[in-house]
Amino acid sequence: MKSEKQRRRIKAIIFDAGGVLFKTDWDSIKKEILKKHKFSIFLYSDYPLNIQEQFQGINVGKCSFRKVIKELSHSSNSDKIIQDYKKAYLKHQNINHKLLVLVKN
Repeated sequence: MKSEKQRRRIKAIIFDAGGVLFKTDWDSIKKEILKKHKFSIFLYSDYPLNIQEQFQGINVGKCSFRKVIKELSHSSNSDKIIQDYKKAYLKHQNINHKLLVLVKN
């Protein structure tokens, strides 16, 4: 039979990794995309309300990221932009190494 301590042991912790295990430097990503592709990725702060409303729900999957990129960039080469966005996103992560060690153990 399990002891009281064994029954109370936490078996899993579930959380959103972004903002907890790592922080994203969105300003640096914006600068990189702006320099390479001449448009801002900050939909809700850098565009007028009608554009914001057109893509409302992007952050919860109600609108395709590719569609937003095509519209904001006015480019048919969204694959290259998305590739550059992914590279910039990975490049501008600040990992909380102490918390990562704690989670691994």
